[in-house]
Amino acid sequence: MSQSIADPNQALIHYLDRYCSSEVNPGYAVLIRGPWGSGKTWFVEKYRKNLAVAKRRSLYVSLFGCRSPADITDQFFVQIHPRLGNKHVQKGWSVIKGMFKLGLKVDLDQDGKDDASLQVDLRDLGMWASTQGAILIFDDLERASMPIKDVLGFINQFVEHDGYRVLLLANESEQSFQSPKYLRIKEKVIGRTFEVHPDVEAAFETFVSELSDERAHNTIRTRRDLVLTVMHRAQHGNLRHLRQAIFDFADLLSCLGSQPAEENSTFIDRLVEDVVTFSIELRAGTITEADIRKIGNTNWNRYFAKDRNDENSKSALSIAEQALNRHGVDEFVTLALLPAAYAQFFSTGYLPPIAASEALLNSPYLANEKTATWRRLWYLRALRDDDFSELVEDVYTKLNRLEYRDEGELLHAAALVIFLTSKGLTGRTTKQVVLRLQRIVAQMCDMNLLDAGPRGSVRNDNLRDMSAYGLGFIDKDSQAFKEFVAFYSEKQSVVRSKKLREWAQEWMLLLEKDTFRWAAHLLPGEDRDQRWFVDEPVFKFVSPFKCAGVLIKLHTPDLDHVRTAFSGRFESMHAGSSWKLEELPFLQKLVLYLEKSAKLKRNGAQPLSAFILKSSVLPTLRKAIERLETFRLDHAG
Repeated sequence: MSQSIADPNQALIHYLDRYCSSEVNPGYAVLIRGPWGSGKTWFVEKYRKNLAVAKRRSLYVSLFGCRSPADITDQFFVQIHPRLGNKHVQKGWSVIKGMFKLGLKVDLDQDGKDDASLQVDLRDLGMWASTQGAILIFDDLERASMPIKDVLGFINQFVEHDGYRVLLLANESEQSFQSPKYLRIKEKVIGRTFEVHPDVEAAFETFVSELSDERAHNTIRTRRDLVLTVMHRAQHGNLRHLRQAIFDFADLLSCLGSQPAEENSTFIDRLVEDVVTFSIELRAGTITEADIRKIGNTNWNRYFAKDRNDENSKSALSIAEQALNRHGVDEFVTLALLPAAYAQFFSTGYLPPIAASEALLNSPYLANEKTATWRRLWYLRALRDDDFSELVEDVYTKLNRLEYRDEGELLHAAALVIFLTSKGLTGRTTKQVVLRLQRIVAQMCDMNLLDAGPRGSVRNDNLRDMSAYGLGFIDKDSQAFKEFVAFYSEKQSVVRSKKLREWAQEWMLLLEKDTFRWAAHLLPGEDRDQRWFVDEPVFKFVSPFKCAGVLIKLHTPDLDHVRTAFSGRFESMHAGSSWKLEELPFLQKLVLYLEKSAKLKRNGAQPLSAFILKSSVLPTLRKAIERLETFRLDHAG
């Protein structure tokens, strides 16, 4: 029954061949142990095929969740008589078993006390489910719900009294296997113990054959050596990780769709390596999706540093960095797709078409005339000298022509030019470049070409995260880039103020049409698109006279929305609330106008809305003014 191909468990297979075919009763069970995912079950399933070829019957039982010996014999019954394994026959089988409850006392550790009292013996099986001549395999010993001593007591019947060949599979690293009592029981029941070694090569063939997608099947099979290299490099030895990594690749390939990219073998090679690496390490718990996302935030100063490969520097790496570095995936690696795309896929198990298209479009391996110049320049290590020089000049030219209107592109282009200049790669000085970039930003500001940022956020995500399009700004911590960003932010605030004035006029139209939506834009919430002015002084750009004119015409329910908005906006004052002081003059004038309007009467009587305005809205506004004035005094100087 021995296999002809190389197998890390060849010695174990030879031993099992002798154990299972020997005419002499061995009188003991064999334990095959290994950590979770090492391939114990997979190995035994493969060995059962060998037994079948040799016309030796085997019965497999998973002890996972078994609470009593009856749970074990039920599994024997179903395997021997699969046609009788329905619930109605099982019910009759339980009745029959009840007729043979002869208690069996077992003293396994020979301390004079019975360790197991089992309400079942071999006659339970009888003519209905005979195991005679079968090789019995018990898997998941550590996950049985009954005490291990009871499980071994049950198994000992087959070994000691009836001469069965019994194979046990277990992860002995579990706490329940560390007690001295278990070792004494093991010595009585188990004669030989072997450590199973993951047969990665054979497992690969099996897992790939499970793929139903022919395209994924062919792609991954032709890169067998690459996949196995990553698996061995990971050092986890977990076949479940390998299987899932293969399935992950098939899923991602499906998300990417039918693309010309498949014709680029270099891209596909890198894609396979990326997916298998991330999949294995994620399931091993050494990295997270957040760690993958950070790969794009390259610190190029470290790349150019002379001591970046120093052993002392490496020793300070985190667990995630150590894991990725084993695969050569450091912060300077050139991945097949954007790190953000991988992070999204592994977080959700899916990559939407838009994200997939963007990831492919911006892959350094698929760069073409459609790929942004600054992005091609970002991947420095993939460039030849001639290409590098052309790209640098193209980016600098586009900056001077004010072609980078998108904030992310502008900041990436500026960061690249500043960094490359600081390394002596552009023929200019850093001071010259920074001054030129500042003039470009000032010109864009004057022409209203500078990106004002989105409604609902004071600062664009690009500046908060110091990244855009899944890539960190190169050398974002350098003093020269910080100086440029400070100037850019100052000019952007000017453009944003102009834009805020426009947005404010548009927003105030809602006060008459939909006070609920008007109020919602002033208060915090999850949907940023519905919370335009949570962190900005919008009332600075609103006429208090016009606002008062609208408020006195509103009905009571609408006024309640207004009161709630003002109350919530100024209820909390803290160090980050200083911008609210810019709205204080508006509130003060609004109160004066409303106080005059609240005295007006209609037909000799005061309307309900005027009463609510006077008794509810005005007190709320006065309270807000009081809080702002107190805050100003507390933070003066």
